[in-house]
Amino acid sequence: MPTCVRQTGEAHHHAGQTHKPCPFDTVYQLARNALAAALTPSGTLDPTGGHVLVVYDARNPVFQANGRAERQWKIAINSCRVPGLLRRLSWQCLLAALARAPELGYLVNGVRKKYGL
Repeated sequence: MPTCVRQTGEAHHHAGQTHKPCPFDTVYQLARNALAAALTPSGTLDPTGGHVLVVYDARNPVFQANGRAERQWKIAINSCRVPGLLRRLSWQCLLAALARAPELGYLVNGVRKKYGL
């Protein structure tokens, strides 16, 4: 994991040791997903082998300026050693891009209707 995530604070974090507070406390799921994206089929770590894409609803207050998810995102991005490993995209931006392809109109309309976008 040190290949993908910067260590915070003065002390280096070692496996098998209890850390209070946990360095992954607020970003555990993102760190877990980043690790999964960077693992090869043989179980070795390749930080260039994939990335995590978080798709979120831009209307949700937790993803807006100073919202809880926005703060967690900034912590995760600032801790990540691999540029591009963590990425995010709002449903609104995704649907706008998909709407430019007429053959995907059914998908865009279905997602908009289902999620009120």
